[in-house]
Amino acid sequence: DTQQILKHIGQNALDETHLQKIQIPVYMCVGSTDTLVTQEETVRASKQIVHGNSSILENQPHILEKMDGGVVGESMKSFI
Repeated sequence: DTQQILKHIGQNALDETHLQKIQIPVYMCVGSTDTLVTQEETVRASKQIVHGNSSILENQPHILEKMDGGVVGESMKSFI
């Protein structure tokens, strides 16, 4: 269930050591209205990844299903 998943994630969070080992390109985006993850956390995490990149999506929430698909798609195109 969701509670167990969130508890597991909280207990096994990726730290700088884990992030620095990632060698593939990674794109992280965060919605500007996200209330679960801060913009600072997202940018900081992406900078720890060798080929990491991040973007702040204006007026977008945390939940991908509620985001504007056009905004997400255009943002992803810029990464690819």
